[in-house]
Amino acid sequence: MTNKAVELEIIKLWSSVFLEKDVPGYEEPTQRLVALVERGFSEGVFTIEDPGVAWLKRQIAHAVEAYLRKAGYLHVPQWGARGQFAVHQQGDFRPLANQPGAQLAGMYVLSWPSQHDRAGERDDGLPGYVSFYDPRVAMNMNAIKRDPYHGYHRSLQPRAGLLLLWPAHISYFVHPNFSEHPAMRVAFDVRLHSGGPKA
Repeated sequence: MTNKAVELEIIKLWSSVFLEKDVPGYEEPTQRLVALVERGFSEGVFTIEDPGVAWLKRQIAHAVEAYLRKAGYLHVPQWGARGQFAVHQQGDFRPLANQPGAQLAGMYVLSWPSQHDRAGERDDGLPGYVSFYDPRVAMNMNAIKRDPYHGYHRSLQPRAGLLLLWPAHISYFVHPNFSEHPAMRVAFDVRLHSGGPKA
């Protein structure tokens, strides 16, 4: 399994920082994580003694440090993460919500089946996608095309090996899984234990 430091795509999403990265060398550790799901593990992912979990913790630590530095921290404060396995069977979805009590939220995708068009389904439903919504209420009500506030949501299709990190106050929605195969991810949040000086 690799522990190679990788470049992360960190963008400004509305007024927030959003991190997205396809982690290289994810196959073997991710297979170990999927095996834990199949063995019935759910809560307390980061307390499990397993090489796949240790690998994921390293990837998240690298991402959190890069994220906080991009957000303006001169020194990365102490932080902790809590995680759980989330499995979406056919028809399952995650209702629109944010992550109260945390500073950051994130997910690491273990397995995400392709979504096939089904007769009679709406073509704008984005099956299997995850969508993030601008938390600034009414900011885009008068937006026109090419206005920086025109895009009130960001939607992407998860894929195995994808790591995402965003501010916990942003609401997100996981669209229904139309596949007969489950969609699996590690959902986690990050809580800062001590403040750090900001630029």
